[in-house]
Amino acid sequence: MHWTDAMAKKIIKKRENQNPEKYLVACGITPSGHIHIGNARETLTADGLYKGLLNCNVNSELIFIADTYDPLRKVYPFLPESYEKYVGMPLSEIPCPEGCCKNYSDHFLNPFLNSLKDLGIELTLYKADECYKDGLYDEAIVIALENRDKIRDILNKYRKGLKVDYEPYEANGPLLGVFDLYATDRIVHKVDALGFDAIEFGNLASWVFELLDVGLLKPEEVGIDKPIFDILDYETDDDILKNSEYNGKLVMELAEIIAFNKNEMGKILSKGIRKASMILNEKFKERLKDSNLPFNKFNDYGVYVPFGEQGAISPTMYWAIGNFMPYIIQGKYLTYYQCGVFLEPEELAKLSVERAIEEITIENLGICRFHRKWIYPIIKSLVREVTLEDIDLDSMAYKLIKDITTYDKKLGGYPPYIESHRVKDLIVAGAEEFGNDEWALYFEEEGENKLKEYLRRVMDEYSNLLGIDWRIE
Repeated sequence: MHWTDAMAKKIIKKRENQNPEKYLVACGITPSGHIHIGNARETLTADGLYKGLLNCNVNSELIFIADTYDPLRKVYPFLPESYEKYVGMPLSEIPCPEGCCKNYSDHFLNPFLNSLKDLGIELTLYKADECYKDGLYDEAIVIALENRDKIRDILNKYRKGLKVDYEPYEANGPLLGVFDLYATDRIVHKVDALGFDAIEFGNLASWVFELLDVGLLKPEEVGIDKPIFDILDYETDDDILKNSEYNGKLVMELAEIIAFNKNEMGKILSKGIRKASMILNEKFKERLKDSNLPFNKFNDYGVYVPFGEQGAISPTMYWAIGNFMPYIIQGKYLTYYQCGVFLEPEELAKLSVERAIEEITIENLGICRFHRKWIYPIIKSLVREVTLEDIDLDSMAYKLIKDITTYDKKLGGYPPYIESHRVKDLIVAGAEEFGNDEWALYFEEEGENKLKEYLRRVMDEYSNLLGIDWRIE
Protein backbone atom coordinates (compact mmCIF):
# COMPACT_ATOMS: atom_id res chain seq x y z
CA MET A 1 0.00 0.00 0.00
CA HIS A 2 1.62 3.20 -1.16
CA TRP A 3 0.77 5.58 1.68
CA THR A 4 1.86 3.17 4.41
CA ASP A 5 5.20 2.51 2.74
CA ALA A 6 5.71 6.23 2.13
CA MET A 7 4.86 7.08 5.75
CA ALA A 8 7.12 4.30 7.05
CA LYS A 9 10.07 5.67 5.03
CA LYS A 10 9.34 9.16 6.32
CA ILE A 11 9.38 7.95 9.94
CA ILE A 12 12.60 5.97 9.44
CA LYS A 13 14.32 8.99 7.89
CA LYS A 14 13.18 11.23 10.73
CA ARG A 15 14.57 8.80 13.34
CA GLU A 16 17.74 7.71 11.49
CA ASN A 17 20.09 9.72 13.72
CA GLN A 18 18.51 8.16 16.84
CA ASN A 19 19.17 4.61 15.63
CA PRO A 20 16.19 3.06 17.46
CA GLU A 21 16.23 -0.64 18.29
CA LYS A 22 12.54 -0.98 17.57
CA TYR A 23 9.72 1.07 16.06
CA LEU A 24 6.55 0.85 18.16
CA VAL A 25 3.18 1.52 16.55
CA ALA A 26 0.46 1.97 19.16
CA CYS A 27 -3.31 1.97 18.89
CA GLY A 28 -6.19 1.18 21.21
CA ILE A 29 -9.82 1.52 22.18
CA THR A 30 -12.06 1.82 25.23
CA PRO A 31 -14.32 -1.27 25.39
CA SER A 32 -17.29 0.55 26.92
CA GLY A 33 -19.89 -0.94 24.57
CA HIS A 34 -20.46 -2.73 21.30
CA ILE A 35 -17.48 -2.05 19.03
CA HIS A 36 -18.50 -1.27 15.46
CA ILE A 37 -16.61 -1.05 12.19
CA GLY A 38 -15.84 2.64 12.67
CA ASN A 39 -13.81 1.78 15.77
CA ALA A 40 -11.53 -0.37 13.64
CA ARG A 41 -10.22 2.60 11.65
CA GLU A 42 -7.47 3.44 14.12
CA THR A 43 -6.31 -0.18 14.38
CA LEU A 44 -6.38 -0.74 10.61
CA THR A 45 -4.38 2.45 10.07
CA ALA A 46 -1.83 1.40 12.69
CA ASP A 47 -1.56 -2.09 11.17
CA GLY A 48 -0.94 -0.58 7.74
CA LEU A 49 1.88 1.55 9.13
CA TYR A 50 3.30 -1.44 11.04
CA LYS A 51 3.37 -3.53 7.86
CA GLY A 52 4.94 -0.59 6.00
CA LEU A 53 7.78 -0.57 8.53
CA LEU A 54 8.23 -4.33 8.16
CA ASN A 55 8.43 -3.86 4.40
CA CYS A 56 11.34 -1.52 5.04
CA ASN A 57 13.14 -4.29 6.94
CA VAL A 58 13.20 -2.59 10.34
CA ASN A 59 12.34 -4.14 13.70
CA SER A 60 8.78 -3.09 14.48
CA GLU A 61 5.95 -4.03 16.82
CA LEU A 62 2.22 -3.22 16.80
CA ILE A 63 0.83 -2.78 20.31
CA PHE A 64 -2.83 -2.43 21.23
CA ILE A 65 -3.76 -0.76 24.51
CA ALA A 66 -7.26 -1.57 25.69
CA ASP A 67 -8.40 1.18 28.06
CA THR A 68 -10.03 -1.30 30.39
CA TYR A 69 -9.45 0.94 33.42
CA ASP A 70 -11.55 3.77 32.02
CA PRO A 71 -14.74 4.38 34.03
CA LEU A 72 -18.26 3.48 32.96
CA ARG A 73 -19.55 6.94 32.10
CA LYS A 74 -23.27 6.25 32.07
CA VAL A 75 -25.89 3.50 31.88
CA TYR A 76 -26.01 2.91 28.14
CA PRO A 77 -29.32 1.94 26.49
CA PHE A 78 -28.23 -1.69 26.18
CA LEU A 79 -27.57 -2.03 29.93
CA PRO A 80 -30.08 -2.75 32.69
CA GLU A 81 -30.90 0.03 35.18
CA SER A 82 -29.10 -1.96 37.87
CA TYR A 83 -25.79 -0.87 36.28
CA GLU A 84 -26.35 2.65 37.62
CA LYS A 85 -24.39 1.60 40.71
CA TYR A 86 -21.34 0.85 38.54
CA VAL A 87 -21.14 4.30 36.93
CA GLY A 88 -17.70 5.73 37.63
CA MET A 89 -16.11 2.32 38.27
CA PRO A 90 -13.34 0.91 36.03
CA LEU A 91 -14.72 -1.23 33.21
CA SER A 92 -12.49 -4.13 34.28
CA GLU A 93 -14.05 -4.17 37.75
CA ILE A 94 -17.67 -4.36 36.56
CA PRO A 95 -19.50 -7.68 36.03
CA CYS A 96 -20.08 -8.95 32.51
CA PRO A 97 -23.59 -7.87 31.36
CA GLU A 98 -24.37 -11.40 30.17
CA GLY A 99 -22.27 -13.41 32.61
CA CYS A 100 -20.22 -14.96 29.84
CA CYS A 101 -16.89 -13.19 30.34
CA LYS A 102 -14.51 -12.34 33.16
CA ASN A 103 -15.73 -8.76 33.35
CA TYR A 104 -17.50 -5.93 31.49
CA SER A 105 -14.49 -4.84 29.42
CA ASP A 106 -13.69 -8.38 28.23
CA HIS A 107 -17.29 -8.86 27.11
CA PHE A 108 -16.96 -6.08 24.53
CA LEU A 109 -13.23 -6.36 23.85
CA ASN A 110 -12.98 -10.07 23.00
CA PRO A 111 -15.25 -10.03 19.90
CA PHE A 112 -13.27 -7.07 18.54
CA LEU A 113 -9.93 -8.83 19.06
CA ASN A 114 -11.28 -11.98 17.40
CA SER A 115 -12.33 -9.90 14.39
CA LEU A 116 -8.81 -8.46 14.14
CA LYS A 117 -7.40 -11.99 14.04
CA ASP A 118 -9.76 -12.82 11.17
CA LEU A 119 -8.32 -9.80 9.34
CA GLY A 120 -4.79 -11.08 9.80
CA ILE A 121 -3.78 -8.32 12.22
CA GLU A 122 -1.09 -9.46 14.64
CA LEU A 123 -0.58 -7.30 17.71
CA THR A 124 0.67 -7.29 21.27
CA LEU A 125 -2.22 -6.70 23.67
CA TYR A 126 -1.95 -4.56 26.79
CA LYS A 127 -4.91 -4.15 29.12
CA ALA A 128 -4.75 -0.89 31.05
CA ASP A 129 -6.07 -2.35 34.30
CA GLU A 130 -3.28 -4.96 34.29
CA CYS A 131 -0.68 -2.33 33.39
CA TYR A 132 -1.72 -0.18 36.35
CA LYS A 133 -1.82 -3.11 38.77
CA ASP A 134 1.52 -4.50 37.55
CA GLY A 135 3.19 -1.11 38.03
CA LEU A 136 3.96 -0.63 34.35
CA TYR A 137 2.86 3.01 34.53
CA ASP A 138 4.39 3.83 37.92
CA GLU A 139 7.54 5.51 36.64
CA ALA A 140 5.64 7.62 34.11
CA ILE A 141 3.07 8.66 36.73
CA VAL A 142 5.81 9.76 39.14
CA ILE A 143 7.55 11.75 36.38
CA ALA A 144 4.26 13.43 35.46
CA LEU A 145 3.49 14.34 39.08
CA GLU A 146 6.98 15.68 39.72
CA ASN A 147 6.79 17.82 36.58
CA ARG A 148 3.16 18.88 36.83
CA ASP A 149 4.05 22.59 36.81
CA LYS A 150 6.10 22.19 33.64
CA ILE A 151 3.32 20.18 32.02
CA ARG A 152 0.77 22.84 32.94
CA ASP A 153 2.98 25.56 31.47
CA ILE A 154 3.38 23.62 28.23
CA LEU A 155 -0.36 23.04 27.97
CA ASN A 156 -1.09 26.68 28.67
CA LYS A 157 1.45 27.71 26.06
CA TYR A 158 -0.20 25.66 23.37
CA ARG A 159 -3.74 26.29 24.63
CA LYS A 160 -2.89 29.98 24.93
CA GLY A 161 -4.23 30.11 28.46
CA LEU A 162 -7.80 29.34 27.37
CA LYS A 163 -10.01 26.89 29.20
CA VAL A 164 -11.46 24.51 26.64
CA ASP A 165 -15.10 23.72 27.36
CA TYR A 166 -16.88 21.28 25.08
CA GLU A 167 -19.99 23.26 24.18
CA PRO A 168 -18.45 26.65 23.28
CA TYR A 169 -15.83 24.87 21.19
CA GLU A 170 -18.40 22.61 19.52
CA ALA A 171 -20.68 25.55 18.72
CA ASN A 172 -17.84 27.67 17.34
CA GLY A 173 -15.92 24.83 15.74
CA PRO A 174 -17.42 21.82 13.94
CA LEU A 175 -20.84 23.46 13.84
CA LEU A 176 -19.28 26.15 11.62
CA GLY A 177 -17.07 23.94 9.49
CA VAL A 178 -14.04 24.73 11.67
CA PHE A 179 -12.19 21.54 12.62
CA ASP A 180 -8.87 23.05 13.71
CA LEU A 181 -8.62 23.58 17.46
CA TYR A 182 -6.40 26.64 17.16
CA ALA A 183 -8.78 28.32 14.73
CA THR A 184 -11.59 27.60 17.21
CA ASP A 185 -9.46 29.12 19.99
CA ARG A 186 -9.38 32.40 18.12
CA ILE A 187 -13.11 32.36 17.48
CA VAL A 188 -14.08 31.61 21.08
CA HIS A 189 -11.70 34.28 22.38
CA LYS A 190 -13.14 36.82 19.93
CA VAL A 191 -16.73 35.95 20.70
CA ASP A 192 -16.12 36.13 24.45
CA ALA A 193 -14.34 39.48 24.10
CA LEU A 194 -17.34 40.89 22.22
CA GLY A 195 -19.67 39.90 25.07
CA PHE A 196 -21.59 37.11 23.33
CA ASP A 197 -22.67 33.89 24.93
CA ALA A 198 -20.39 31.55 22.98
CA ILE A 199 -22.92 28.74 22.56
CA GLU A 200 -25.69 31.10 21.49
CA PHE A 201 -23.46 32.90 19.03
CA GLY A 202 -22.06 29.71 17.50
CA ASN A 203 -25.56 28.39 16.93
CA LEU A 204 -26.62 31.70 15.35
CA ALA A 205 -23.53 31.82 13.14
CA SER A 206 -24.03 28.23 11.93
CA TRP A 207 -27.60 29.18 10.96
CA VAL A 208 -26.29 32.14 8.98
CA PHE A 209 -23.63 29.96 7.33
CA GLU A 210 -26.23 27.47 6.13
CA LEU A 211 -28.47 30.26 4.83
CA LEU A 212 -25.51 31.57 2.85
CA ASP A 213 -24.71 28.07 1.64
CA VAL A 214 -28.23 27.38 0.30
CA GLY A 215 -28.55 30.88 -1.15
CA LEU A 216 -31.29 32.31 1.05
CA LEU A 217 -28.89 35.04 2.13
CA LYS A 218 -26.37 36.73 -0.15
CA PRO A 219 -22.76 37.44 0.90
CA GLU A 220 -23.14 41.14 0.07
CA GLU A 221 -26.20 41.35 2.37
CA VAL A 222 -24.44 39.75 5.32
CA GLY A 223 -21.08 41.40 4.72
CA ILE A 224 -18.95 38.25 4.57
CA ASP A 225 -17.96 35.82 1.85
CA LYS A 226 -19.75 32.52 1.37
CA PRO A 227 -18.42 29.86 3.79
CA ILE A 228 -17.12 26.43 2.79
CA PHE A 229 -19.96 24.32 4.11
CA ASP A 230 -19.79 21.02 2.22
CA ILE A 231 -18.19 18.12 4.11
CA LEU A 232 -16.79 16.82 0.81
CA ASP A 233 -14.46 19.84 0.81
CA TYR A 234 -12.76 18.51 3.96
CA GLU A 235 -11.20 15.30 2.64
CA THR A 236 -7.51 15.87 3.39
CA ASP A 237 -5.63 17.34 6.36
CA ASP A 238 -4.62 20.29 4.21
CA ASP A 239 -8.27 20.87 3.29
CA ILE A 240 -9.30 20.75 6.93
CA LEU A 241 -6.69 23.28 8.05
CA LYS A 242 -7.16 25.62 5.09
CA ASN A 243 -10.97 25.61 5.19
CA SER A 244 -11.08 25.85 8.96
CA GLU A 245 -8.88 28.94 8.82
CA TYR A 246 -11.04 30.42 6.07
CA ASN A 247 -14.34 29.81 7.86
CA GLY A 248 -12.83 30.95 11.15
CA LYS A 249 -12.02 34.37 9.70
CA LEU A 250 -15.58 34.65 8.37
CA VAL A 251 -17.00 33.83 11.80
CA MET A 252 -14.96 36.57 13.46
CA GLU A 253 -16.00 39.05 10.78
CA LEU A 254 -19.63 38.09 11.35
CA ALA A 255 -19.23 38.55 15.10
CA GLU A 256 -18.01 42.12 14.53
CA ILE A 257 -20.88 42.86 12.15
CA ILE A 258 -23.48 41.65 14.63
CA ALA A 259 -21.86 43.12 17.76
CA PHE A 260 -21.57 46.61 16.29
CA ASN A 261 -24.60 46.52 13.94
CA LYS A 262 -22.32 47.38 11.04
CA ASN A 263 -25.06 46.88 8.45
CA GLU A 264 -28.77 46.19 8.22
CA MET A 265 -28.26 42.43 8.39
CA GLY A 266 -26.13 42.80 11.49
CA LYS A 267 -29.01 44.61 13.20
CA ILE A 268 -31.46 41.89 12.20
CA LEU A 269 -29.20 39.02 13.25
CA SER A 270 -28.50 40.64 16.62
CA LYS A 271 -32.10 39.83 17.53
CA GLY A 272 -31.36 36.08 17.50
CA ILE A 273 -32.55 33.26 15.27
CA ARG A 274 -36.25 33.38 16.11
CA LYS A 275 -36.84 37.13 15.84
CA ALA A 276 -34.52 37.42 12.84
CA SER A 277 -36.45 34.62 11.11
CA MET A 278 -39.71 36.51 11.51
CA ILE A 279 -38.17 39.55 9.83
CA LEU A 280 -36.40 37.60 7.07
CA ASN A 281 -39.47 35.48 6.26
CA GLU A 282 -41.26 38.69 5.33
CA LYS A 283 -38.30 40.53 3.83
CA PHE A 284 -37.33 37.71 1.47
CA LYS A 285 -40.65 35.93 1.00
CA GLU A 286 -40.11 35.70 -2.78
CA ARG A 287 -36.89 33.74 -2.25
CA LEU A 288 -38.74 31.22 -0.12
CA LYS A 289 -40.84 30.20 -3.11
CA ASP A 290 -37.84 28.45 -4.68
CA SER A 291 -38.85 24.77 -4.88
CA ASN A 292 -35.20 23.67 -4.80
CA LEU A 293 -34.74 24.82 -1.21
CA PRO A 294 -34.72 22.19 1.55
CA PHE A 295 -37.13 24.27 3.68
CA ASN A 296 -39.42 27.19 2.88
CA LYS A 297 -38.96 29.34 5.99
CA PHE A 298 -35.87 30.86 7.57
CA ASN A 299 -36.77 29.48 11.00
CA ASP A 300 -36.86 25.94 9.59
CA TYR A 301 -33.06 26.00 9.31
CA GLY A 302 -32.54 27.09 12.92
CA VAL A 303 -32.06 24.99 16.02
CA TYR A 304 -33.72 26.69 18.99
CA VAL A 305 -36.31 26.23 21.71
CA PRO A 306 -39.07 28.88 21.44
CA PHE A 307 -40.50 30.65 24.48
CA GLY A 308 -43.59 32.88 24.48
CA GLU A 309 -44.19 35.17 21.51
CA GLN A 310 -40.61 36.04 20.59
CA GLY A 311 -38.23 34.41 23.07
CA ALA A 312 -35.86 31.58 22.18
CA ILE A 313 -32.66 29.91 23.33
CA SER A 314 -30.15 27.55 21.80
CA PRO A 315 -30.26 24.04 23.27
CA THR A 316 -27.09 22.44 24.53
CA MET A 317 -24.83 20.74 22.02
CA TYR A 318 -25.95 17.23 23.03
CA TRP A 319 -28.36 15.35 20.78
CA ALA A 320 -30.78 14.64 23.61
CA ILE A 321 -34.55 14.76 23.15
CA GLY A 322 -35.06 16.49 26.48
CA ASN A 323 -33.06 19.48 25.24
CA PHE A 324 -35.77 20.35 22.71
CA MET A 325 -38.71 20.36 25.15
CA PRO A 326 -40.13 23.86 25.89
CA TYR A 327 -39.85 23.53 29.67
CA ILE A 328 -40.44 26.47 31.99
CA ILE A 329 -36.75 27.14 32.66
CA GLN A 330 -34.29 27.07 29.76
CA GLY A 331 -30.55 27.67 29.56
CA LYS A 332 -29.75 25.31 32.42
CA TYR A 333 -29.61 21.55 32.71
CA LEU A 334 -33.13 21.33 34.14
CA THR A 335 -34.05 18.50 31.80
CA TYR A 336 -33.14 14.91 31.09
CA TYR A 337 -30.29 15.43 28.66
CA GLN A 338 -29.07 11.87 28.19
CA CYS A 339 -27.86 11.41 24.63
CA GLY A 340 -28.65 8.15 22.86
CA VAL A 341 -32.05 7.33 24.34
CA PHE A 342 -35.61 7.97 23.15
CA LEU A 343 -38.04 7.55 26.01
CA GLU A 344 -41.80 7.35 26.32
CA PRO A 345 -43.12 10.91 26.78
CA GLU A 346 -44.23 10.36 30.38
CA GLU A 347 -40.87 8.85 31.30
CA LEU A 348 -39.01 11.76 29.71
CA ALA A 349 -41.15 14.20 31.70
CA LYS A 350 -40.57 12.28 34.95
CA LEU A 351 -36.80 12.15 34.54
CA SER A 352 -36.73 15.83 33.49
CA VAL A 353 -38.59 16.86 36.63
CA GLU A 354 -36.25 14.79 38.80
CA ARG A 355 -33.26 16.45 37.15
CA ALA A 356 -34.81 19.91 37.56
CA ILE A 357 -35.40 19.42 41.29
CA GLU A 358 -31.87 18.09 41.80
CA GLU A 359 -30.18 20.87 39.80
CA ILE A 360 -32.18 23.68 41.43
CA THR A 361 -31.48 22.31 44.91
CA ILE A 362 -27.76 22.10 44.34
CA GLU A 363 -27.56 25.52 42.67
CA ASN A 364 -29.50 27.27 45.44
CA LEU A 365 -27.06 25.85 47.96
CA GLY A 366 -24.16 27.33 46.02
CA ILE A 367 -22.69 23.95 45.05
CA CYS A 368 -21.06 23.43 41.66
CA ARG A 369 -23.19 21.07 39.58
CA PHE A 370 -20.10 19.08 38.58
CA HIS A 371 -20.21 17.61 42.10
CA ARG A 372 -23.84 16.53 41.78
CA LYS A 373 -23.08 12.82 41.40
CA TRP A 374 -21.72 12.40 44.89
CA ILE A 375 -23.26 15.37 46.70
CA TYR A 376 -26.94 14.98 45.89
CA PRO A 377 -27.47 11.59 47.61
CA ILE A 378 -26.16 13.05 50.89
CA ILE A 379 -27.27 16.68 50.51
CA LYS A 380 -30.21 16.42 52.91
CA SER A 381 -28.04 14.89 55.60
CA LEU A 382 -25.41 17.59 55.14
CA VAL A 383 -27.98 20.40 55.39
CA ARG A 384 -29.44 18.79 58.52
CA GLU A 385 -25.98 18.54 60.08
CA VAL A 386 -25.19 22.20 59.34
CA THR A 387 -28.58 23.74 60.21
CA LEU A 388 -29.74 21.25 62.87
CA GLU A 389 -33.12 21.35 61.12
CA ASP A 390 -35.05 19.03 58.81
CA ILE A 391 -35.49 21.27 55.77
CA ASP A 392 -37.66 19.95 52.96
CA LEU A 393 -35.36 20.83 50.08
CA ASP A 394 -37.60 19.21 47.45
CA SER A 395 -40.63 21.27 48.51
CA MET A 396 -38.55 24.44 48.27
CA ALA A 397 -37.49 23.55 44.73
CA TYR A 398 -41.07 22.75 43.69
CA LYS A 399 -42.29 26.05 45.14
CA LEU A 400 -39.59 27.99 43.32
CA ILE A 401 -40.61 26.44 40.00
CA LYS A 402 -44.27 27.25 40.68
CA ASP A 403 -43.37 30.88 41.53
CA ILE A 404 -41.30 31.20 38.33
CA THR A 405 -44.20 29.76 36.31
CA THR A 406 -46.62 32.27 37.80
CA TYR A 407 -44.21 35.12 37.06
CA ASP A 408 -43.58 33.97 33.49
CA LYS A 409 -47.28 33.57 32.70
CA LYS A 410 -48.02 37.07 33.99
CA LEU A 411 -45.42 38.34 31.52
CA GLY A 412 -47.07 36.45 28.68
CA GLY A 413 -44.87 33.40 28.71
CA TYR A 414 -46.09 30.05 27.36
CA PRO A 415 -44.56 26.95 25.72
CA PRO A 416 -44.99 27.16 21.93
CA TYR A 417 -44.99 24.13 19.68
CA ILE A 418 -41.77 23.53 17.72
CA GLU A 419 -41.32 26.07 14.93
CA SER A 420 -38.21 24.67 13.26
CA HIS A 421 -38.22 21.83 10.75
CA ARG A 422 -34.62 21.11 11.76
CA VAL A 423 -35.61 20.55 15.40
CA LYS A 424 -38.51 18.34 14.36
CA ASP A 425 -36.04 16.28 12.32
CA LEU A 426 -33.72 15.95 15.32
CA ILE A 427 -36.52 14.55 17.48
CA VAL A 428 -37.99 12.24 14.83
CA ALA A 429 -34.56 10.98 13.72
CA GLY A 430 -33.69 10.43 17.37
CA ALA A 431 -36.37 7.75 17.67
CA GLU A 432 -34.75 5.71 14.91
CA GLU A 433 -31.14 6.54 15.74
CA PHE A 434 -31.57 5.68 19.43
CA GLY A 435 -33.39 2.41 18.79
CA ASN A 436 -37.02 3.19 19.70
CA ASP A 437 -38.57 1.28 16.80
CA GLU A 438 -42.12 1.83 18.03
CA TRP A 439 -41.94 5.62 17.97
CA ALA A 440 -39.87 5.60 14.78
CA LEU A 441 -42.73 3.72 13.10
CA TYR A 442 -45.31 6.10 14.60
CA PHE A 443 -43.49 9.08 13.15
CA GLU A 444 -43.06 7.40 9.79
CA GLU A 445 -46.75 6.51 9.50
CA GLU A 446 -48.43 9.48 11.21
CA GLY A 447 -45.84 12.24 10.80
CA GLU A 448 -46.50 15.63 12.36
CA ASN A 449 -49.62 14.54 14.23
CA LYS A 450 -47.65 11.96 16.19
CA LEU A 451 -44.89 14.45 16.94
CA LYS A 452 -47.47 16.88 18.35
CA GLU A 453 -48.91 14.09 20.46
CA TYR A 454 -45.46 13.25 21.82
CA LEU A 455 -44.74 16.84 22.86
CA ARG A 456 -48.19 17.35 24.37
CA ARG A 457 -47.86 14.19 26.43
CA VAL A 458 -44.42 15.25 27.66
CA MET A 459 -45.63 18.71 28.65
CA ASP A 460 -48.90 17.42 30.20
CA GLU A 461 -47.01 14.99 32.45
CA TYR A 462 -44.37 17.64 33.19
CA SER A 463 -47.11 20.02 34.32
CA ASN A 464 -48.85 17.36 36.41
CA LEU A 465 -45.67 16.34 38.22
CA LEU A 466 -44.69 19.93 39.03
CA GLY A 467 -48.22 21.06 39.86
CA ILE A 468 -48.14 23.82 37.25
CA ASP A 469 -49.98 24.60 34.03
CA TRP A 470 -47.29 24.72 31.35
CA ARG A 471 -48.95 22.81 28.54
CA ILE A 472 -48.83 23.17 24.78
CA GLU A 473 -52.18 24.48 23.54
